[in-house]
Amino acid sequence: MDLVRGGTPPAQGSDALVCDAVAPTNDCEVVDKVLYRGSRLVKLTATRYNNDWASFLRSDGKHLSDHFPHRVDFSYTLDSALRASDFFGGPHGTAFNDADDLPATPSPRTLTLRGSARLDGVSLTHDGGPALTHGGTGGTATSLTLAPGEHLTSVKLTQGQKDGRTRIFSASFTTDKGRTLSAGTATSDTKTFTAPAGHHIVGFTGRAGTEIDKLGVVYAPIR
Repeated sequence: MDLVRGGTPPAQGSDALVCDAVAPTNDCEVVDKVLYRGSRLVKLTATRYNNDWASFLRSDGKHLSDHFPHRVDFSYTLDSALRASDFFGGPHGTAFNDADDLPATPSPRTLTLRGSARLDGVSLTHDGGPALTHGGTGGTATSLTLAPGEHLTSVKLTQGQKDGRTRIFSASFTTDKGRTLSAGTATSDTKTFTAPAGHHIVGFTGRAGTEIDKLGVVYAPIR
């Protein structure tokens, strides 16, 4: 907000510079903050800040709370190269997004899936880059090493219920050479993500714990 207002934040450890209790302005400092961040997939820019206290008053003209309502408007810009699919699965586990960990020129080489009754883990290793790994170590591991000029282009996922939670039960990836790699036990509840023309799958997004709870993929241009 300080970038939008052109203000100066208080020194660390100093007392809060509290706004006027009756009619605060946009130029005073408050204890409540709006924190935000983007990623390589989307850039967020705060464009406007306003203390909307005047729109949230009781019938007697007094404030609804001792904390003021703050509004921040944002603009966003999508990355010209990286894209992301939708998600499939449930809301549990810890969120992950490979977009910020990809090498400058993504070059997937080995895809590894772990699974048995469900999809336990996924991993994608890049040439000269990191192994993007998520999920647990259960199930049986199976791998596919891409040949030169071969690319991951689609994935079919299935989901189901385990202990009252929606989880990914299986994944089946396909390359542009017609090869596939699958793991887990398929259900009838399916979703397929296919890379846009001229793109390939280079990473993952989703949520995971000891198994994969939710999964999506990240696309990049084929170079």
